[in-house]
Amino acid sequence: MKIESKSVIRFNEGISCVNKKNVSVIKDFSVKTKYRRSRICFHSDNNDTLHEMHICVKAGSYIRPAKHLKKIESLLVIDGLAKLFLFSDCGHVQEIIELGPYGSNRIHYYRLNEPIFHTLFVETNTFIFHEVAEGPFIPEETELAPWSPSGDSELENAHFNEFLKNAELGAKF
Repeated sequence: MKIESKSVIRFNEGISCVNKKNVSVIKDFSVKTKYRRSRICFHSDNNDTLHEMHICVKAGSYIRPAKHLKKIESLLVIDGLAKLFLFSDCGHVQEIIELGPYGSNRIHYYRLNEPIFHTLFVETNTFIFHEVAEGPFIPEETELAPWSPSGDSELENAHFNEFLKNAELGAKF
């Protein structure tokens, strides 16, 4: 295990095992980061062909809507509640999927097979999930939603999160 920053811990041993203590570390780290999230990466670097991560996102974190142009991603909920928002290219809410751990009567797993703008809205203090995505990570292959806040303004970010909190199908930010 290697701590790369307050937002990234990397496991790249021959076998990677995670326990409650490791998850507690990313929960603690997520409070101390600018974006209120942190992760454990199981891939050795951003050039790997498969990226697997445990990610912790704190309530109030702004995750800019984006779509991945050339990759598939999946998410499995470990703990907490969130909503997955899927948007049209012009920013209308197309679908809202309530996420929660197995046994919560919510969706606990999803896979995005095609490029679509998406984001998460965290409903509990923390939301922890396992994400799998094709690598390598190439920033140019992720399109950020042009109709969403850039992430630089805490006020705009909070305004967008407030929109998500009450958004219904068809709504546009």
